[in-house]
Amino acid sequence: MGMLIFCIVVVVVIWMILKKISNSLHQQVNSLRQKAEQGDSQAQLNLGNMYYAGSGGVKDNRQALAWWQKAAIQGNAEAQSALAGMYHFGRGVTQDDRQAVTWWQKAANQGFAEAQAMLGMMYEAGCGVAQDSRQAVAWFQKAADQGHPDAQRAMGTMYLVGRGVAQDHITAYAWFIVAAANGNKDATEARDKIRRRMMPQQIAAGEGLAKTLRGVLAALRASQHIGQR
Repeated sequence: MGMLIFCIVVVVVIWMILKKISNSLHQQVNSLRQKAEQGDSQAQLNLGNMYYAGSGGVKDNRQALAWWQKAAIQGNAEAQSALAGMYHFGRGVTQDDRQAVTWWQKAANQGFAEAQAMLGMMYEAGCGVAQDSRQAVAWFQKAADQGHPDAQRAMGTMYLVGRGVAQDHITAYAWFIVAAANGNKDATEARDKIRRRMMPQQIAAGEGLAKTLRGVLAALRASQHIGQR
């Protein structure tokens, strides 16, 4: 009997905790929606994020798209990039790479690194825009300068194969080192693979260049941080 009462108490306590969490989440969603409906672009972005992730209890790509579009129209770069992704993958809307490029371009022009990296990929693949490896490198470089690991790995790839830039295995190796240090697994594999084909002096040169790149990138990020104050 004592164990039964204990189990009942535990169930009741858990139910009360879950109910409290549910009520709190409901209040947060209502507060966020109120701000979003009043035109707060950050609230619109966050509400779109909640619908996309289903964190508010309901996953709805169309609602996510609608709220991101409201924020994007107001110039929110993160929302513009998210909206571009929806067009690119055809989530909540008909797939349209031209629209994807349009919105990634807007976000990239504001310095949003994820959009710059994606725009580089679109230029390199020729999706929604004329194929242009030089433009791809230009956008990869901008994102890489902000520490975007995928863009840094892409820079390594472009130098490795000589697309949009002169082929340079030492520079490619350096970018792979930088991207791998930032957690990009593909760059780690590429770094190890190219290393096996390099002479000792080339490896040393690449590692020296990677050290220089890290210093330059750190200085760039520091200056950007100061400029944002």
